[in-house]
Amino acid sequence: MKRIIGVILAATMLFLSAGCSSMRGVNGTKPMKTYVLVHEDSVGLSTVTLNRDHTFVFVLHPLSSYLGVGRYESKDNALVLFTDDGQNHYTFRKESGKLIYDAERSSEIPSYCDISDGAVFE
Repeated sequence: MKRIIGVILAATMLFLSAGCSSMRGVNGTKPMKTYVLVHEDSVGLSTVTLNRDHTFVFVLHPLSSYLGVGRYESKDNALVLFTDDGQNHYTFRKESGKLIYDAERSSEIPSYCDISDGAVFE
């Protein structure tokens, strides 16, 4: 049941955010790729959207008032998101078309977001 509710919430979030200007890059570019958290209890509640102009939107959780937006850098096997407010950065390892969250090399994420070290975004 939790999984069904999570999928419904995720679909609703993606639908509502499609028209949101913050989901577009600085120059109004369309998203290049959206990665969705794959977790038994919270499928689709957290997303990372990368834009072609190297901007991103990181939805930690629909209950979070914080929306991570900024610029990203891709280097070797790592993707690092730097927020525009300069207070947070989030590091992911790129592996087989997926993003693997690296908590040790990232800013702290609130515990209710269910994004732990090694969380997989597909």
